Amino acid sequence: MINTTILPFDAIWLPDTYIYNRYFFNNIAHILTVVMNREETERYINVVVTTNFWKGERGAEIKFMYPALYRTSCMLDIRFVVYPLTFCGNPLL
Repeated sequence: MINTTILPFDAIWLPDTYIYNRYFFNNIAHILTVVMNREETERYINVVVTTNFWKGERGAEIKFMYPALYRTSCMLDIRFVVYPLTFCGNPLL
């Protein structure tokens, strides 16, 4: 019985990619949403669909086999980060 099938990427529904980020300002949580531009980040190859139906189990696993580049960045508030104290002597003085 066949339990793995390789399909072209456009043979199944493809969800949009979202990145959710949360930050706090004045003790209030703010959520930022970034929608990635698919044309700039992905090049599709294939989709692998695996199921355990032959074992009597329901459901399937879908793997999108494509290279992707996602670039994310964030600002960090390091004012309250505890650093170990280090004292270095200056040998040039």
